[in-house]
Amino acid sequence: MKTEPEFLTPANIDPLVAAGKLKTDDNIGWRDVCRTQLSIARFSGGATVNGVHYEYMYGTDELVREDVARMIRAAWRKKKSPEPEQGDMLKPKRVSRAKRPSKEGDA
Repeated sequence: MKTEPEFLTPANIDPLVAAGKLKTDDNIGWRDVCRTQLSIARFSGGATVNGVHYEYMYGTDELVREDVARMIRAAWRKKKSPEPEQGDMLKPKRVSRAKRPSKEGDA
């Protein structure tokens, strides 16, 4: 059972490629790491391959390049932050009691 969302999905990677932060031919990680020679990364939390450090994602069994993982997490945080609501512009704003006329003739 997976406890966290997968990092290496087109929904996460395509926006980074479109923004020019990644190239399409970059090696950004591996899936199903426990079935490969890189399974040792499960015990150390990551692995360094050709001088590049990859983080191990325990819930999804993926090795993801460290900088790519940071960019994906930042995008997730941006999506989770609530956007300010504009509200209903057709509803009249409530006027405080001090500004309201007390009688019809005062207005």
